[in-house]
Amino acid sequence: MFFVFLCMISRRLLRVKVLKTIYSSLIAGQNDIGKIENELFFSINKVYELYIYLFQYITEIRDYAAVKIEEARSKRLPVYEDLNPNMKFINNKVIKQIAENAQLKKYAEIKKINWSNDADFIHSKYQDFKDSGVYKKYMSNPSNSYSNDKKFVYDFFELIMLNPDDYEQLLEDKSIYWIDDLDFAVSHIIKTLRAFEANSGPDTPILSLYKEGTEEIDFAKKLLRTAIIKSDEYDELIKDKLLNWELERVSLTDNIIIKMAVAELLEFPIIPVKVTLNEYIEIAKMYSTPKSKIFINGVLDKIVMDLKRQNRLDKIEAMENSEAESETDSDL
Repeated sequence: MFFVFLCMISRRLLRVKVLKTIYSSLIAGQNDIGKIENELFFSINKVYELYIYLFQYITEIRDYAAVKIEEARSKRLPVYEDLNPNMKFINNKVIKQIAENAQLKKYAEIKKINWSNDADFIHSKYQDFKDSGVYKKYMSNPSNSYSNDKKFVYDFFELIMLNPDDYEQLLEDKSIYWIDDLDFAVSHIIKTLRAFEANSGPDTPILSLYKEGTEEIDFAKKLLRTAIIKSDEYDELIKDKLLNWELERVSLTDNIIIKMAVAELLEFPIIPVKVTLNEYIEIAKMYSTPKSKIFINGVLDKIVMDLKRQNRLDKIEAMENSEAESETDSDL
């Protein structure tokens, strides 16, 4: 089967990571652009580590289930169920493929990503998982088909997204960069598994972080550096669009979002205006106040009109008119 989802990183995620990096650098008073850039790419790489870490989660739960089965068999007075356990979960074919995947194992080994220090969490979540409707429905289903096993694994990971608070403290303790990326990592695990088939072997690819080449890396670098270096210049563009507002009254998050949008409008001719506007309005919905979407949209509309009047929007016309250039990422 052709593997459609070659990489994890979308332009939406890169924009969000740039926003967070600029915000944290301003709060910390960091003005060394080289260090800020290093922080950006460190945070992006941590997303991939979370993806690997969560992939391992289901195999850890399975392995602990196997331990519990052996403990029950070794009881002094085992009952029939102890000696004849339901092995459906232990023998799940998709979990076996995950556990044996060469790319996943290699990356985890290189980066030392594992659950060895999180045994207590695994033990507590195993019992919660056994009590879930997802587990009970699967274990009572007489089908042993690959498709049934795969559907169960999808449901397992979707349970995580339905109960993010259960994982908040764990992720925060492991890395401050993981707190907001749970849904993103899980959704890409599910995308990865769509390429798995019954005959998929250990060499079945998982996602890479970036596409081949440096296009996405260059995009993130340029966006970050431009928004920082031209910050004062962009303030001047913003000031006279605020009507009765003072620039100082604009929230820091909103200010950064607007400046990033302006940087993209002026410095990335291949990205259509409508894509840039839509992307930053969506980001404002996720990371700013309920009213920010309307405020940012209004300011950016005025800036675009001014830039067009001044012939400063150097966009490639064919791309500007193309419906195929949409960058919306529904996974975020």
